[in-house]
Amino acid sequence: MANRSFLMRAVTAGRHLFGYEATESKGRRQAPQVRTMSEDLVMSQDRRRKLQATAADLSRNFELAAWMIRMHVAYVSQFDLHVATGNPDLDREITALFDWHGRKRNFDTASRHSRSDAMRLFEIAKVFDGDAAFIKTGNGSLQGLPGKRIYKPADAPKSVNDRGLVLASTGEVLQYCVCRWKNDGKTLEYDHLENAQNVIFDGYFQDFDQTRGISPLASAINRMQDTREAFEWTHLKIKLHSLFGIVFKRDAPSGMWDNPDDDDDATGDPQYKVSLDKGVMALDLKPGDDVDTIESKTPSSE
Repeated sequence: MANRSFLMRAVTAGRHLFGYEATESKGRRQAPQVRTMSEDLVMSQDRRRKLQATAADLSRNFELAAWMIRMHVAYVSQFDLHVATGNPDLDREITALFDWHGRKRNFDTASRHSRSDAMRLFEIAKVFDGDAAFIKTGNGSLQGLPGKRIYKPADAPKSVNDRGLVLASTGEVLQYCVCRWKNDGKTLEYDHLENAQNVIFDGYFQDFDQTRGISPLASAINRMQDTREAFEWTHLKIKLHSLFGIVFKRDAPSGMWDNPDDDDDATGDPQYKVSLDKGVMALDLKPGDDVDTIESKTPSSE
């Protein structure tokens, strides 16, 4: 009976010892979440635009974020074609054709970017916007489309959902709502619906039910913003502590014959002038005068 009782206690303790602590509220951290929802619902159109704008701003103004994105893009967006059909002549022909198509004038509809550069921009768009696309044209070239331009503006057709897509009842994407920038460069307006078979679409997904990708920076943006602000405040603090000044001290009149108006600087001009442009300076002080520096005590010399 003793062994059985010990075994029962061990099993009962094991249920708590080997359970998922993330499901238990112990008062040491935020309580576990009790509700799940679709990723597309979590990242609504308005929230998506805020995330896109914040991610882009970090890259523009925070060198650490820009460096992280460049390193990521350098490792995942550049590829070389290695054809191995077993026929050396055919391998050379395919490689030459692939290189020819990768030129700016042949790959990009606007003739601005080669295939290598376009793939780099494609990955950057996925990082900022969560997803991106290439639209296939009739002459074999491609038009790059960042995810922010797959959008539902006010003048979009009613068949477009809040994520800028036209979906079948099975969840298949039938069409993408393609928008263009107005002349002000700030507002998107409806351009056309592009059939899915003409679109090469990719993004960062973490759920089978997702129809739009979510930027991988989403989980890091708050901490990166905090780090950026901490850097700014720390630099400001260093500058403030680097400021210094020199103060001259003079004994107050104590004798009955002392007259403060007899000083040489009664006109308001400083009695001592300090200049640091000639290196070490020497001050010939009057009896009773003293000089000291105003300096920061952080960190303390003690």
